[in-house]
Amino acid sequence: MNRTSLLVFAPAVLTLGCSEQGFHTTINNPNGVEPAIQVAPPSLTWGELSSGQRESQPFTVTNIGADNLEVSDIVFGTGSSFEITGETEFALAPDEQTEVQVTFSPQTNGDNFGRAVVLSNDPNTPEAPVDLLGRGAVPDLEITPSTYPFGESFIPCGDTVTLALANVGVEELVIDDFTYGSNLGQLSIVNEADLRARLPITLQPGQTDTLEVAYAAGSSGSDAGTLEVFSNDPARVEAAYQDGEGVFHATGQDTFTQPSTPLVDVMFLIDQSTSMSSNNADDIQDGIPPFLAELRAVADFHMIEVTRPDACANGGVIDANTPNAEQILIDNAFGVYSWGKSYDTEALLRHAANALAQTGPGQCNDGFLRPGALLHIIVASDERDQSGQSASFWLSDYQRYVFDPAAVTVSAVVDLSSGNVCGDGTGAAGYIDAAIATGGATLNICNASWGAKMPALATDSVDGVGTYVLTENADESSMTVTVNGIQTTDFGYDSASNSVTVESPEVADGDEVVIDYGVLATCD
Repeated sequence: MNRTSLLVFAPAVLTLGCSEQGFHTTINNPNGVEPAIQVAPPSLTWGELSSGQRESQPFTVTNIGADNLEVSDIVFGTGSSFEITGETEFALAPDEQTEVQVTFSPQTNGDNFGRAVVLSNDPNTPEAPVDLLGRGAVPDLEITPSTYPFGESFIPCGDTVTLALANVGVEELVIDDFTYGSNLGQLSIVNEADLRARLPITLQPGQTDTLEVAYAAGSSGSDAGTLEVFSNDPARVEAAYQDGEGVFHATGQDTFTQPSTPLVDVMFLIDQSTSMSSNNADDIQDGIPPFLAELRAVADFHMIEVTRPDACANGGVIDANTPNAEQILIDNAFGVYSWGKSYDTEALLRHAANALAQTGPGQCNDGFLRPGALLHIIVASDERDQSGQSASFWLSDYQRYVFDPAAVTVSAVVDLSSGNVCGDGTGAAGYIDAAIATGGATLNICNASWGAKMPALATDSVDGVGTYVLTENADESSMTVTVNGIQTTDFGYDSASNSVTVESPEVADGDEVVIDYGVLATCD
């Protein structure tokens, strides 16, 4: 039985001469009725052995006392290169002896030290040591640094450390595998797949290879990682350890009071092609009055209708106080302006960008946009968009005019049918993409009397009013949201817009929403 023990050795009480083997005997037995242990020789020495070689040498345990000696175990105080072969528990009558075999198999290069300790019932020497020394000529893997503290890192930043894998032995070292694990999964080997593809890695004596360990702080708290490298080093496994602590750059708190009537700026663009004016004029004209009625009920709105080639508003900016607003929109919906050879009438996403570009001071759409307002763009067409760019391209353009990208919504009254049902049968490509990307509403222009559903577009204008844009770059996992002092977990976070949408409870007029969070650092 081999095991490790921390031992304290008592000094000799009485020394009686030297034996032919050169050991000393310790006796404190005036009555001559106790067991007394003697081990010889007091030390064993081996020559140099290579990796995989084994060699045994004996030492003798003798009972030089007057009572039976009970050896309960032989343990190793130090030395993983040594083991006992044979019995480690036995009894010796007075003057009886037995031989104990110690086998040396080098686990490290150079000197391998050890100590075997015989435990017995000798009252004066209960722990009798035998010192061991062997020399190894083996491959020897050394990883430096063996430990590395990354310290505190601002979330979501981090750092890397380069570990050296060196063969400090005298034989060829072959690394055939490695593993890495960490508590939180935020420590990892850089380009692990590339490193694994190089296995096995052979290092001659004195050669070194490297690998990098990265720490990316993803949450607050401590993470500890362990690298284990497997090789033909007799120890088989060599380990190195890293740790790091994730901390927030700062903490943030934003407080919002729900407005009684949200600000919404609505742009209505209508395809001026012949098929549209022939098939959809009645629906648009019939739908405008209930649309405006619903908009007045749910929002503080500005609205422009854009059917002119120059992308200027028909009748200027309309709000809840504009006289005859319904009639202005109806009268200018179709056939008022000559488009000539312009094709923007079938490229409403581009036409919306042209209209927004003229909202500056002194321009034709000046006064339409208001700070902090949602922007709702409604397009009506029986053909696909022909603006020449993707929907995401135009959405990026619109988002330049609002306080937050999430404040832009595109709704579409378009051909959602299969087959050549209305228009030229090209469908709704472009428009439907913009609506889906922004969560806007869609109405099928090919359905009879779709105009009766236009009030739904007004209600959709204020969707997202329960969405709150945070002032700092936030960590989602750290967020707490309260509505009137009561915490809720039913909320969503959009990292692209850095905004929180409260799903429940319903946030009513005058309610206070408080959002606390950890602030993410900007990494170099």
